[in-house]
Amino acid sequence: MSLKGIVSTTATGVPDIKQSMAKFIKAKIPLGQVKSSSMTDDNSDQPIVAVCVVSDRLKCPPKYFLLDRTEDGKDDADLWRDSLFGRRYYRYICYKKCNPMPDDDVLVDVAIINDKDSVPAGFTVLEYTEDTHEKSLKKKSLCFRWMSYRLTNAAISKLILLSKSMRRPPSGYTVIGDINNMLLCFKMVSLAKTNMNYSRSDEISTHHILTATTSQSRLCLTPVENALPYVMNPTMAASNPNLSSYSSSDDNISRLVTNTKS
Repeated sequence: MSLKGIVSTTATGVPDIKQSMAKFIKAKIPLGQVKSSSMTDDNSDQPIVAVCVVSDRLKCPPKYFLLDRTEDGKDDADLWRDSLFGRRYYRYICYKKCNPMPDDDVLVDVAIINDKDSVPAGFTVLEYTEDTHEKSLKKKSLCFRWMSYRLTNAAISKLILLSKSMRRPPSGYTVIGDINNMLLCFKMVSLAKTNMNYSRSDEISTHHILTATTSQSRLCLTPVENALPYVMNPTMAASNPNLSSYSSSDDNISRLVTNTKS
């Protein structure tokens, strides 16, 4: 269906946004006919590095994936589906993927809790929408756990919603919980970490540096007699080759013995 005829106007020729939106929703125009800056090809195994919720699908941030349909394509993936005083509310999940830098955070877990429940340890709550700063969910909250890319070998690469008719997740997906009669699921992937700056060769080089430094420090040990606050007994030094080796010279011992006799 074309967008032509969807936009309504008032008697003065000004576009009527409310009526136009109502027609737009009723017409169920495919996503491909909606202009948006969101990404559509989510087939890569790159980890998710950011998540948000928007109230308008057209407000999905650039380079984010818009989750606006269920996995089977049958239902709208609106997380709210409610109206108040004739106003229709919408909520859509958006997420960003990329090849992260070593110090970037990646998504490793997701939880859905009721409003009165405590937030799980290590999780953060996504409370408000990105575009309007309104409450993101009704009676529930989305919680996300992030971890440094350096510290994990696996991360979440995709989020999907299952409709009522599709209650079993696809292979490789884990069910998180129910939102508005839809099941939220995620896919976990292993991280190759091809862009890590720290490598095994760096570790070996560091080991060589530490070993060389330690060996050099051992060669620079201060002689024992120089560190003592008194003069070493010459008899003890002469009878013990190991100790006498640290003395400055045999002449010092001879002079010390002569001075003692005198």
